[in-house]
Amino acid sequence: MYELLTNMLKEQQLSISSISRKLKKGGCDQHRLILTGYLRALRDLGHLIEEDVPPSKVYSYNSKRDRDVYSLVGERITNLEAGKRFAVGVCVLQHLFHRPCFKQELKLVGLTPINTEWTRESKDPRLREYRAMIKRINIPSDDPAYEFVDKKDNPIVGIGAEILSGIIRDVMDLSGLYLRYQQTKLIG
Repeated sequence: MYELLTNMLKEQQLSISSISRKLKKGGCDQHRLILTGYLRALRDLGHLIEEDVPPSKVYSYNSKRDRDVYSLVGERITNLEAGKRFAVGVCVLQHLFHRPCFKQELKLVGLTPINTEWTRESKDPRLREYRAMIKRINIPSDDPAYEFVDKKDNPIVGIGAEILSGIIRDVMDLSGLYLRYQQTKLIG
C-alpha cells in the first residue's frame, strides 16, 4: 500500500476521497478511517505533506525525503564565492564523514576541485581504506581526496556550521524550538 500511495502522490496532490477511489481501482479497498490514519501517520513520519484545502485535506509526496547529503550540501553552498564554496564543501563533508572527501563526492555536491588557502589534496595513509568503506557510491581507485586545513581565525568553519545548521532545520521539524524570523528592530 505504501508504494501505491507514494507513487500516486508523487504525480499530484490528492484528497482522501480521491486517494480512496484510486486505491479501489488498483484493488486495495480500505475503509476511509483506516486510510486517513495511515495518511496521517505517513505525514507524521515526513513521507507526505498534508495541506488544508477546505472542505478537505490534500496529500502530496514529500520530495525532500529523496535528497541525499551531497545534494543538501550543494543546495546550501551555491551562493558562496567559488574559493569559499569549495572550502566549505570540503569542510562540511570532512566533518560529517570524519575523513577526507573524494573528488567523486565533490562532483555530487557540484564542486570542481580548486586550490584554496583552506584546503589541500590529502596524503592520508588510510585513503585506500576509506575508499573501500564507501558503499553507496563508486569512488574510482585513482580519485584524489581533499581535506580541510583548519587555521586560526578561519572564516570557513563558521560558514560550515551555518550550512550544517541550515540543513538540519530543513530536514527536521524544529518548529516551536527556534525563532523562524529574527527581530530586526530595537525595542525600547
